[in-house]
Amino acid sequence: MDTRLVNMLKYAKIPFELNVKPGENVLIVIDTETDPLAWQALAAAGVSHGAEVSVGMMTPREAHGYEPTEPIARAMLAADHIMLCTTKALAHADVSKQCQRQGKVIYFMEEVTYDMLSQGATLEDYAEMAKLGQKVMDLWTTSNRVHITSALGTDFTASLEGRRGLYIAGKAFRNDQLQMCCCAFPDGEAVIAPVEGTGEGTVVWDTTVHSVGLLKEPMVLTIKRGVVVSIEGGYQAQQFKEILDRQNDPNSFKFPAEIAIGLNPKARITGILREDKKALGTCHLAVGTNVDFGGTVKAKVHMDGLIRKPTVVMDDVVVVKDGRPMV
Repeated sequence: MDTRLVNMLKYAKIPFELNVKPGENVLIVIDTETDPLAWQALAAAGVSHGAEVSVGMMTPREAHGYEPTEPIARAMLAADHIMLCTTKALAHADVSKQCQRQGKVIYFMEEVTYDMLSQGATLEDYAEMAKLGQKVMDLWTTSNRVHITSALGTDFTASLEGRRGLYIAGKAFRNDQLQMCCCAFPDGEAVIAPVEGTGEGTVVWDTTVHSVGLLKEPMVLTIKRGVVVSIEGGYQAQQFKEILDRQNDPNSFKFPAEIAIGLNPKARITGILREDKKALGTCHLAVGTNVDFGGTVKAKVHMDGLIRKPTVVMDDVVVVKDGRPMV
């Protein structure tokens, strides 16, 4: 036995303790590139909790947001809890939404590693984190407009009118209106799907971006009427644009699919968005799909990019200033 599993079990059991009843069926979905220590620790934690644990493996998907293989999709629909531990996110796949509509709990855990399950974001008090999450969620829901700026040049606005915010902090978020039943681990973010077609301005991702990792130089997106019209910033910006171009899908350039604020004070910047975007006071914005959490866009992908120290103003309320929560 790898003794590192012992260190991980203390934290791998947290999502089970928060959400799973003994005897319930838990499916851990992995791919051939998932950190084996991570999924083995989760499986062991589930068994020790009294859950019926199954593991389903497939090959990695091309990009974040793609559908799993048909056998994995069928297995997901047969489980009570589905932990998505693949290297490319299945969070916004159609089958994930179908599971949530049926009351099954989806756990967003893409890119999870041994390191994440032994230190950093997993160590935070999830009950305390939820208190801040509730405040930010309420502001998302009651505000009409968001304005995001940063020292590196972000200056971006979007309408929030009529949209509902949510937060996830380890315990499953359940909402019949949004047809959601989900959480993440490591966790900690408050999120909204802004009104489509209203995004305007410049967004400078300065930390981590899906599928390209930790940025060597900032990536600058120009957005007009809710669509990304240019992506600049070196070879990683070119890589990201090529991924979107390959989809042959105009909706993959819709922006912002999502805006979210990190809630977790123990989350670190590692180059892996599963943890990075949870870091307290960060802001991540996404391209692509948002139909699964309150928006209207269905795209082939959903991909995030992170601003490390944003200032986020909702109507006249400064919610985050230079990366520090103000509420």
